[in-house]
Amino acid sequence: MNEKEIISLRAVYSKRNRARYISHLDVTRCMQRAVKRAGLPVWYTEGFNPHIYLTFALPLSLGYESRCETMDFRLTAPLPLEEARARLNAALPPDIQIEGLAPPVHKPDAITAARYQISLTGSGLEGAALAEGFRQFFSAEEIRVEKHSKKGVREVNIKPDCTLLELEAVSGGLALELQTAAGPVHNVNPTLLTDAFLRSQNLGPESVLTRVFRTDILMSDDRSFC
Repeated sequence: MNEKEIISLRAVYSKRNRARYISHLDVTRCMQRAVKRAGLPVWYTEGFNPHIYLTFALPLSLGYESRCETMDFRLTAPLPLEEARARLNAALPPDIQIEGLAPPVHKPDAITAARYQISLTGSGLEGAALAEGFRQFFSAEEIRVEKHSKKGVREVNIKPDCTLLELEAVSGGLALELQTAAGPVHNVNPTLLTDAFLRSQNLGPESVLTRVFRTDILMSDDRSFC
């Protein structure tokens, strides 16, 4: 097929509620099945083992929710975008839905940051005291944590990679909005910060419910990648 006949598209999708427990590998499988069920004229890779071409810019961590996930794929024939979105959503579970569909503008290597809304709640937690504890914790010059990677475990200072945008005491805990470094090369999981904070307060994961919702993916000029 002539390369000019291939149409590149980027889907922006949400992953909410029960879908937060689905791993990225399972999301990939879910999307592959949805594209097939939707009957889209999707492009397959060539070679010995052809498969549907799907790429994801910044895979979401297990347990997180999001309204701004992206998936790139290709079509071999024109199709109205709203029709393609409707057919995909009909084939997807209700907690994973396509919010927008358009030709991609920027490459994933343009991503530099991500924003998150995070809640920390638990029985017996006092919001005002927890919020004050977080202010003191975040005011430190360094916040050192153990970061796991394919190369092993190393201690890093994540303070320069985290920006506190909002902090609010709520009933039974606190709510905060964070911006962290993100991208194909350097990515900081926001729970590295919240887990370190909870340890500093002698609070274990069994006593605090942490919920993370990704609200945006940003480029270096603070424009949304989505």
